[in-house]
Amino acid sequence: MKTRKGFTLVEVIVSIALLGLIAVGFLMALTGYVRYISVTKTITQDIFQAQEKLELDIQTVKSNIRNGTTGGLTEQTFAVFGQSFVGYPLVQQVEQHKLNTVVGSAIPIDLPV
Repeated sequence: MKTRKGFTLVEVIVSIALLGLIAVGFLMALTGYVRYISVTKTITQDIFQAQEKLELDIQTVKSNIRNGTTGGLTEQTFAVFGQSFVGYPLVQQVEQHKLNTVVGSAIPIDLPV
């Protein structure tokens, strides 16, 4: 009698089932990753939009300072690295993302490195 080399039908079906289970696991992980990328894209777009608005606000405040007006903003004193300075606080919020900055009303002193 000749010995035949190869796989039986049962072995082929079991291997296909195992490959299917592994593929389902990879697809689940891939789906979660695509969802994460989508959420991250939305957050990044919101932050860039808020940053753009904040930069326009900074230019407006700088323009107002050069013209000698305050533009309705009030000066506040801030402490940074043990030094205090006077500036105008600006806040920009898009969705749930909030950006804060301060536009100084004068050129700050040089801080030691």
